[in-house]
Amino acid sequence: MRVDWNKYAKHYDNLNHLIAYQDLKKQILSNANKYLPEKVTNILDLGCGAGNITEGLVRDFEEAEIYALDSSSEMLNVAISKIRSDKVIFKSFDINNITKFQPEVKYDLIVINNVLYTIDDKYLLLELLSNKLSNNGIIILSDPIPKEEYSYLRILLKQLVSLKSAFKTLMLVPSLLYIYIINKKIDLAYSRLNRDQYISLIKEKKLQILNIEKSYSEQANLFVIKK
Repeated sequence: MRVDWNKYAKHYDNLNHLIAYQDLKKQILSNANKYLPEKVTNILDLGCGAGNITEGLVRDFEEAEIYALDSSSEMLNVAISKIRSDKVIFKSFDINNITKFQPEVKYDLIVINNVLYTIDDKYLLLELLSNKLSNNGIIILSDPIPKEEYSYLRILLKQLVSLKSAFKTLMLVPSLLYIYIINKKIDLAYSRLNRDQYISLIKEKKLQILNIEKSYSEQANLFVIKK
């Protein structure tokens, strides 16, 4: 079974109202700014979805050319509608066909957020992407923890820490409920790795781990990787 990401697209932006998701975006951008060299020329946002991370990359790396790829045409439509920058190149691409991805440039930063667990051959993808890094380039990989350990309750509890975020949550109940239903289908469709399995995968490819963090209310692991 595979998930129809096009159906998810019109609701996906509502994740921006979740404190856990806001924190995840901040963590990705913070690590990018910390570990990247001063001059950043090319960035790849692989599986950019609705462009939520892409927006931050445009803001933080004004001079960089950003390549935003996703397999969902509807997700790309959402991203294109809100990101007005001639520095961003959007492209429809099935990431499971990564061997067909032959860019002419090397990337200073590759972001893979909430994507790798959907890939059939995670080992091959990571190997191919590492070969597309510039000399000082990094990969920032964030993926949810296995479904057996995943707690939607922890995400919700973090959302209710303030009256303002709690009120937003009430207003978004129908959309968040739809997202929850889709996520339960995702749980059935894909297999996720745990932290130690990701570490083994990364080390097997002889890549260096610069940083590991818990993210998304501890429901995801974030890795900063370089060759």
